[in-house]
Amino acid sequence: MFNVMFLSVTFLFSGTESTYLDRIDTLRDSKGLFLDRRSDPTTVSAAATGFGVLALAEGASRGERNRKETLKIAQIAFERTVAANPKRNRGWLSHFTDTDGAPKPYSEISTVDTAIFYFGLLRASQLLNSAEFESQIRSSLGQIDVQFVLRDGVFVHGFIWTSESNHVLTSVGGTRNPILDETPHFIPYLWNDSSEGAILYKLFDIPFPMKVRRTDYPLFVYAYPLCFYDDPVYDNLLREAIVEQINKYGYWGVTSTNGPQGYVILDRNVISPVLIGGIATKYSEYLEALKSLVIQVSAVSMHLPTGWIDSDDLTIDLASAYILFSRFSREQAEKQSGMTALQQSMAPEVPSPAIVETTSP
Repeated sequence: MFNVMFLSVTFLFSGTESTYLDRIDTLRDSKGLFLDRRSDPTTVSAAATGFGVLALAEGASRGERNRKETLKIAQIAFERTVAANPKRNRGWLSHFTDTDGAPKPYSEISTVDTAIFYFGLLRASQLLNSAEFESQIRSSLGQIDVQFVLRDGVFVHGFIWTSESNHVLTSVGGTRNPILDETPHFIPYLWNDSSEGAILYKLFDIPFPMKVRRTDYPLFVYAYPLCFYDDPVYDNLLREAIVEQINKYGYWGVTSTNGPQGYVILDRNVISPVLIGGIATKYSEYLEALKSLVIQVSAVSMHLPTGWIDSDDLTIDLASAYILFSRFSREQAEKQSGMTALQQSMAPEVPSPAIVETTSP
């Protein structure tokens, strides 16, 4: 256990950073895809694979992983995922699949999880300096049927196939209707708010129609876009969301993650120390609000009233936190380097001392 004020520097110890990356790497299954969570070795997540690959690539960029080996991991994850995706999905990926990449019968085809997968792989290819791999990813990205899930310029959350719905019906005693098989049913929600849906618009270079601006969502939704690109809008949203949680709870770090009784969304009693650690790399001024808390900084989640600590690693939580740490660290280093260069350029030139030639008498 550590006082929370140590969160912003915990990753800076090379041993801790390497161990953290090992923890992410062990969430890769034997076939190269990333598990949704450690406790379920049968379920892979498209978002977990996107975040997992990018986290290892960030580690390679920091000298904590071998670049060639990491590139191979990324290529296998990409190729297996895309190859197993049914053609009827029109390029969009299932939220959950089995370890072969085949969609789980209950899983929706998720637009935002697809975006996280592709953005993670794209950024990884760039960090690993592989133009060939990046070109391969962009080629696959270009085959996705974007219009299929757009409604007046706004992305829907995704869709399910009626055959999958029938599968669920049959499993609970309902009647399967083969006439409806292979019919897509679109999820009636739109990505038009201040959420992680912004990633979709950035990936496909489409204007983001933010019609609803809220700062009371789980904290991760404001952090996810910042895992992939700089965005002043989401920088401000994240700051406002942190302040809102401080005003409401007296602390921050409330998100969607594991709780003692299962997955929870905005449970004020459950915080994510790893998410706090990643965010605090840049937003360290908000650590003061947590000074009274004593938590385990490496925990995915923690229940404040009881001290319960989650032992079931969620890949998206672990990996996204490390990505934030690495990106923000690089950003801070570049900023410091720029300031140093500016200071040097503004420094007055000191004239060289005059050289006076003399002759011996």
